[in-house]
Amino acid sequence: MKKILYLEDSQLDAMLVQHHLAKHLGITALQIVNNADDFKHHLETEKYTAVFCDNSVFGMDAQSAIKLVKEKQAETPVIVLSGHLRDELIAPLLEAGAFDYLDKAELWRLDFCFKRLLPETKQALEPIEVESLESTPANRNSLKYLIEVIQKLSMARSIEEIANIVRLAARRLVNADGATFVLQENKQCFYVDEDAIATLWKGKRFPMEACISGWSMIHKEQVVIPDIYQDSRVPVEAYRPTFVKSLVMTPVRRDAPIAAIGTYWSGNREAEASEKELLQMLADSTSLAMENVMLYNELEQRVADRTKQLLTLNKELESFTHAVSHDLRSPLISISKLLALMIENQEVKLTEDFKQNLEIVMSESKRLSEMVSDMLKLSKLTQSELRKQKTDLSNLVSDISKRLTANSDKSAEIKIQENLYLYSDPSLLSIALENLLSNALKYSSKVETAKIEFGEHETSRKNLRIFFIKDNGAGFEMSQSKYLFKLFSRLHAPEDFPGTGVGLATVQRVIHKHGGEVWAESHPGQGACFYFSLPDEP
Repeated sequence: MKKILYLEDSQLDAMLVQHHLAKHLGITALQIVNNADDFKHHLETEKYTAVFCDNSVFGMDAQSAIKLVKEKQAETPVIVLSGHLRDELIAPLLEAGAFDYLDKAELWRLDFCFKRLLPETKQALEPIEVESLESTPANRNSLKYLIEVIQKLSMARSIEEIANIVRLAARRLVNADGATFVLQENKQCFYVDEDAIATLWKGKRFPMEACISGWSMIHKEQVVIPDIYQDSRVPVEAYRPTFVKSLVMTPVRRDAPIAAIGTYWSGNREAEASEKELLQMLADSTSLAMENVMLYNELEQRVADRTKQLLTLNKELESFTHAVSHDLRSPLISISKLLALMIENQEVKLTEDFKQNLEIVMSESKRLSEMVSDMLKLSKLTQSELRKQKTDLSNLVSDISKRLTANSDKSAEIKIQENLYLYSDPSLLSIALENLLSNALKYSSKVETAKIEFGEHETSRKNLRIFFIKDNGAGFEMSQSKYLFKLFSRLHAPEDFPGTGVGLATVQRVIHKHGGEVWAESHPGQGACFYFSLPDEP
């Protein structure tokens, strides 16, 4: 059984390739991986007939993938599939040992690629005698034109686009006087579009059994009729008002036709073998284009439905969070006040243990109240709109730093890079910066002098500017960094460094809302450095 390994990080592209292989080549054993580690693991544990790879996935580009395949399975051919292959990138891929490269918009080329790769698959594919088409200059020009048409079909995203391409191409390919694109619809033949020297049947519908296009689709075969008035399958009364004297009707998708391409001449003539082959090749390419359109439409509808569901769920979640936050705050505040009164009431004699327990309950109640307040702020932040303007980051950080250190008895040296300007929402960004700066001061509170630094990193990432806030505080284990930005997640004990675990989740929400990313680097006892990237655009 043919087994193919496919390195691809786009779920949609992987689905399209999987669909094409199963439909047109009968290959169903496709192992899809989306990262370098899994790719290497499968190469080491399984033997593959061929390897497909995207031009670039996280952690590996196509050249690295080819090199790895050559190391692990030297005889296994590699085919690069990409939607962004430029001419200057192709030569290095071939030099690295790629068997072939294909544009993802031209999956039909996989059929011919597999003919060269695996000769035994020729029988699985529909036979096309290309050699006979290349025998004359005229036929070679027709083939060249057909390739251009196939490229256009691969980019079509609607049946209307396909019909428009096919009606023009069918007529030109065989020098016909007219051509139609007929769609099978509710057991009728719908003449979607036409290109002809005179009007034919555009926009009309006929029963499948009442027209030659229907006969061709029902019997799954190409029909060649040199004289329509001598063939009992032709409903001649429908043809008398037209110029048509002879025709070729070619089904689209031969195993289960869904459409047909009609080509017509004003004189009696029998189509040549090369013309019939050209029309069948056009029909086969049209079949693939139609399947791609239907698949894209289905996926787009799924995405639209899922997006609608997510929007509804998000609104419900926001409403729930907001309601819970409001409804919880009042009783929590009341509980805290009541506990404080009980402790302060001199007339009520409390044992030291009971008083201590009450203080613990009051402390936890206060902490829960703070968590609810932070949740409410986070809920409001999620719903707020982004209002970008030119922002003086240096001045913003300076103001926040002064406010945070105003009532602190701890000394802190805060170094701020000057003249840093960026397009952002200053009110939202100030929330993120305040959380980062307050964290830096909090986790540096146990060193003699807290040293905080804010500035711009000298490198950029994907056209984003990178900034950092660095401290000399407690730090953390990098193995725990995956928990940093999770809601209510904390890496230190509350008694060491108090907090609600909402601050960094808020930072991430603000930075993501701007279209950036946030991450951190640290070592225990050596401080931490939080980086965040932001686009600099209005």
